[in-house]
Amino acid sequence: MSADGNLKFALTPVSPLLGKKPVAPVPQERTCAVCELPLASQPPVLLKFGRSVHLDCYLRMWKRSASRGSN
Repeated sequence: MSADGNLKFALTPVSPLLGKKPVAPVPQERTCAVCELPLASQPPVLLKFGRSVHLDCYLRMWKRSASRGSN
């Protein structure tokens, strides 16, 4: 209401977010540090540096490093 006693309406813009449902964040799918495929497809192995790899990828890494050391 204004000082003279008359009721005055103001146009208030409606926020576009009021009518929308909140969007839940999409969970990031964990991927293998070696082959970048999802870890859900095979059992993961947690490495010392905090990344997870597939068991098959870990065994391939281990065999590769063992074969390099035998030269």
